[in-house]
Amino acid sequence: KRALDTANFLAQYQNVAVQVTDGLMDLDCGEWQGLSDKQVAKLYPALHEQWRVNPHLVEMPGGRFILTKHNDTSYLRGMGKSLRDF
Repeated sequence: KRALDTANFLAQYQNVAVQVTDGLMDLDCGEWQGLSDKQVAKLYPALHEQWRVNPHLVEMPGGRFILTKHNDTSYLRGMGKSLRDF
């Protein structure tokens, strides 16, 4: 819902149509949710640096490990389809 709301908001300024793609999921950012990049860097410097370099290896505090959540190939197929269609 949030992603669709954001896409619709941005689309009105870019003269593009929003396309909904099945298979994509929201990322659970845990304690990072709602923080700016600068705030995350200050509060979690080591994890933030790892996120910049290897985000797939980071488990956000209170969130979910990306590889655990996205080890389902349907997510990867959904992302691949979105990129091909773009």
